[in-house]
Amino acid sequence: MKQRLKNKIVIIGAGPAGITTALYLAKNQIRTLVLDKATFPRHKVCADNITGNALRILNDLDPSWLAQMTTDRLALPIEGLTAYAPNCHHIDIDFLPLEKDTDQNSCYTIPRIDFDHFLVARAKENPFIQIIENCNISKIERLPTNGVQLKTKSEDLLIDAELVVFCTGSNSNLVNGLCAVKKEPKHVAVGVRAYFEGAEPHHKPNFCEVIITEKLLPGGIYITPFPNGLVNVNVVIRSDVVQKNTLI
Repeated sequence: MKQRLKNKIVIIGAGPAGITTALYLAKNQIRTLVLDKATFPRHKVCADNITGNALRILNDLDPSWLAQMTTDRLALPIEGLTAYAPNCHHIDIDFLPLEKDTDQNSCYTIPRIDFDHFLVARAKENPFIQIIENCNISKIERLPTNGVQLKTKSEDLLIDAELVVFCTGSNSNLVNGLCAVKKEPKHVAVGVRAYFEGAEPHHKPNFCEVIITEKLLPGGIYITPFPNGLVNVNVVIRSDVVQKNTLI
């Protein structure tokens, strides 16, 4: 039996972009329905850094959240970056505070599985936000009247909406099916990451590391530390280089 819902605003994607949008609308007492094909917590390939404007947005939504993530040893404040050249020489770059005349760090690291789950949990506590997980939208059709209708892949749910906000990322098949998204391989990178336990700082504690090697140019290795000796090792390579298969 098909279920049918009606919402003025539907947000597709419950990652940081989608949840942040819902939270800001909720601050203005605007109700939203947020859909995601995954069930949280779920992994997401990322360098796992929160910087600059993202930190300012978090502080604006609720200044206690970042402190809670740090106290719970989910997030680690980062003091700077060590960059290694192919000849093994390195340079240390100390990060400035987030704002002048403050001592708040301008960079924190946290695994996306923890960060996204934390934000989803805060959204679920909000009476103006409804979240449906494991909801894979496969088709969007315009209604004869105002708005659109969303259909799930399993065809067991129909959702009518006046406004749909896509927060599914640039690789979304759903977005590409609605409009042609032109990508330039020279401006897109491919990342592969893995977590390692029991790691110790190679040079400085609370520093991220960038390793540039000739074989990976124009790309490199990015290492992100977390609390409790966990690190993310992220290999990033430009898409056109991957397509040419020059690394084999």
